[in-house]
Amino acid sequence: MWAATNYGVVKINPFNYKVDTLNNDVVLKKLPKKRTKYIFEDSKNRMWFGTHTNGVYRYDEKDGSLIQFKDKQGIAAHCYQIKEDRHGNIYIAHDDGFSIIDNNDVVKNYNTKNGLRNRLTEDFLFGDDGYVYIANHNTILRFNPSLSEFKYYDEYFGNSKSQFVALVLSQEFMSFFVWINFIVISCAKLD
Repeated sequence: MWAATNYGVVKINPFNYKVDTLNNDVVLKKLPKKRTKYIFEDSKNRMWFGTHTNGVYRYDEKDGSLIQFKDKQGIAAHCYQIKEDRHGNIYIAHDDGFSIIDNNDVVKNYNTKNGLRNRLTEDFLFGDDGYVYIANHNTILRFNPSLSEFKYYDEYFGNSKSQFVALVLSQEFMSFFVWINFIVISCAKLD
């Protein structure tokens, strides 16, 4: 079992609860001193570690590789969320927008220069309709990944100006957790 801590990534044995700080691991010893906020396992059984100040790392136990995605790929240092869509693309929410890493490790970045209303992105929902719903500070975005197009749902749509921090989707409704409120929107009403 993996755990993210303020002092890096650790592995915990679920049978005896012994903590391995990974200091002796040839590949993973780069991680223990980096504050880690998020851990995600993708469909290829690779582990993704979102850090507070060092971008995102991907660890593949099969080939023993550890790859860092950071500034040179356009991924901001502070990671909030890592999720995977049905095509195997990895979505990373960070404090300068969000990034999509495709199956060939090509990174596409979205920020205020190419479609976002705000820099801070915190969460994603992958709808059955093919759209990606994004918590972008005080705006909910509907993103069409095949066309790279956004539709905005903000205070002009009737949303509060509160910051959206998490999204939950059912077939009929999206739920939004915000700093002060909880909002439920009918998916059918979003055109």
